[in-house]
Amino acid sequence: MVLHNPNNWHWVDKNCVDWSKQYFSEKLSGLKSEKEGIQAEIAGLEDLQGDVDVSQRKGKVISIFDVKLVLNLVGGEVESDKKAKGTVTIPEVAYDTERDEYVFETNLVGGENSASDAVCDKVKQLVRTDLSEKIRDILQEFGPELIRVHGQDIQHPASEVKSVFTASNQVQGFSSHGSDRSVGSKAKAGTETVVVETTFNTAPEDAFKTLTEEERVQVWGRGKPNEWDAKVGGKYSLFGGNVTGEFKSLKEATEIVQSWKLPGWKSFGQLTITLTPVPGSPETKVVFTLTGIPVGDKEAVEANINSYYIQPIKLSFGYGL
Repeated sequence: MVLHNPNNWHWVDKNCVDWSKQYFSEKLSGLKSEKEGIQAEIAGLEDLQGDVDVSQRKGKVISIFDVKLVLNLVGGEVESDKKAKGTVTIPEVAYDTERDEYVFETNLVGGENSASDAVCDKVKQLVRTDLSEKIRDILQEFGPELIRVHGQDIQHPASEVKSVFTASNQVQGFSSHGSDRSVGSKAKAGTETVVVETTFNTAPEDAFKTLTEEERVQVWGRGKPNEWDAKVGGKYSLFGGNVTGEFKSLKEATEIVQSWKLPGWKSFGQLTITLTPVPGSPETKVVFTLTGIPVGDKEAVEANINSYYIQPIKLSFGYGL
């Protein structure tokens, strides 16, 4: 594609739906499993619906995709010519889908001239227990491969970039989920602390409004909050009630402190969001510090801060990648 984007500063998108169809067709067609005389094989890609984009701004490249896949399935007894045909549908393959979150819906019906219903049931079981694991491997490789193949098409080489800021972002490498830095550390017995740092391309005053005003929260929060009273002592409930708490402190354009709790937690943790202007830049350094996390939930919380706060805010308000 023709690229005019001095210093890789501006937002550039590349639609990769057609390439994705070819990718999944090549990678998944012929994938098979055999066990105890039963065979299940992916015969091809029947349909792909959704969006697949590779984007860049200020030297950072990410992939944003959310698609539904329908795969053609053939199965039956290995030694029999009677095979049943059907489909395997994967309702959501997205940039933030974890390996164990993919859903496989298998539709396979036997008949007089194909495999019996009993054999079809065995084929479905084989898809669930074995073939689906092979498909998961390919789905997990998609994001990094999408970036590798198409990332360079939407950027000038680092050697041609004069901006130190965008060049430094560029040489850090590509990520299928952005490049925010997350670090976790043990706080005390039974709990842990997560710190997630990022940068919003806006002033601290505007970032503060985005994090506290209900009209803005419902944009990045995937709908109107169940409860939102942004004042000291006010309650809040986000993401269908999955995150609840109370505002403990609000310092205009500087700091937000909330109690923060996920379902199943026995006690509240504390989320502190600090906003610091970046010297000589219109940007704001934003640090999410969450303490009191039950041991074992650290990785999930890190992922949630990025997936439910940082990325939606950046994409919704143009605060960067």
